[in-house]
Amino acid sequence: MSQEMPPRGGSVWPVITIIIGVIALALAGWDAMLAHSNKELGKKNKDLEQRITKAEERVVKLEGTVAALDRKAKDEEAAAAAARRRARAAERNAEGNGGKAPEKAPEKATDKAPEKAAPPK
Repeated sequence: MSQEMPPRGGSVWPVITIIIGVIALALAGWDAMLAHSNKELGKKNKDLEQRITKAEERVVKLEGTVAALDRKAKDEEAAAAAARRRARAAERNAEGNGGKAPEKAPEKATDKAPEKAAPPK
């Protein structure tokens, strides 16, 4: 007795529908994963932008401090140079006056020079 197999007359469409459904579910999961990653990256980006803004503000503040220190150093250097000039002038006066100290102290270098009058228009 040989058994015969019943004929296969089924359609392939149920199989194709299942495969398309599995692919659609995989794409939906991938989309959800990418959306979550995008949200996390957006938060990190915002945090980094805030850190950059704070760093730029600190740079501006430090540039101002550096400029102030440069001005102070130049002022101190100018004051020291003026003091050296006054000391040399005092030595020359002392030598010329027979060793006596000068009667009037030289003017300070920090005193402002008299302003010139504006020319008439």
